[in-house]
Amino acid sequence: MNEEVKKLISNYIKQFQVHSEINYEDKASIKRGNKAVDRMISLAKKTSEYPDGILEFRKLLNSENSSLSLWVSHHILEYMDYAEQDEKTALQHIREAAETEYGEKIWLEEWKDKKNELFPITACIRH
Repeated sequence: MNEEVKKLISNYIKQFQVHSEINYEDKASIKRGNKAVDRMISLAKKTSEYPDGILEFRKLLNSENSSLSLWVSHHILEYMDYAEQDEKTALQHIREAAETEYGEKIWLEEWKDKKNELFPITACIRH
């Protein structure tokens, strides 16, 4: 693995950890958590600029930490060029989360609508 990609992914995981430790009763903690998400997005985008970046980043889809896999799923689908299998795996994580998390359910509905707008013929065939 490219050393720069390794650093980017390591930093992504650190930012994920910062976000996962938010204390919602503390405004400073919320601010840190929100900045961590912004950094995660930036790191995901930078990672995808390297030839082996997406190949290494996608390994996080199989993390034992389901919250990390969920964030990675969103960032792959929203900010990276991905393979069909990555899309399937990412969407599966999001579907599982959508069973109990309303925000994920809304995101999934919006994703489907967006895909149908971009690929209306394919959407018709699938239904």
